[in-house]
Amino acid sequence: MVAFPLAGMGYEVTLCDISPGQLRVAEEKMRKHELSEKVEIIETDIAALPFPDELFDLVLAVRGPISLATEPSKAVMELSRVTKRDGRICVDVSSRYWAVILEYGRDSGTALKLIRSELDHACEAHGLGRVFRRA
Repeated sequence: MVAFPLAGMGYEVTLCDISPGQLRVAEEKMRKHELSEKVEIIETDIAALPFPDELFDLVLAVRGPISLATEPSKAVMELSRVTKRDGRICVDVSSRYWAVILEYGRDSGTALKLIRSELDHACEAHGLGRVFRRA
């Protein structure tokens, strides 16, 4: 989890997830590493962030939350909205191949909603700069 090293370095960290279970795991890890005072935890949908415009210097959306969003384009718009004009956004998406593996035998309602090329398009549609990706 990226939040813990950043909090350990003294950064103010806001950790968001739509899953109460994932947030409970994060809370336990924060207590274990004595970081509870440095990390704010918020249960929210990535497509409806409860923050004012241009609040964050850096926004990280890692482990594919946009891939799982019901409205990926709206999620990208929200990330852009809450990031300062001179801030940075770092996003990753999962492949649909992994969606099949991870969702085997589970509710297909959580299957991935977009892939990298679609992320590129969503970012461009909201005026975000080039999306870098690794091979």
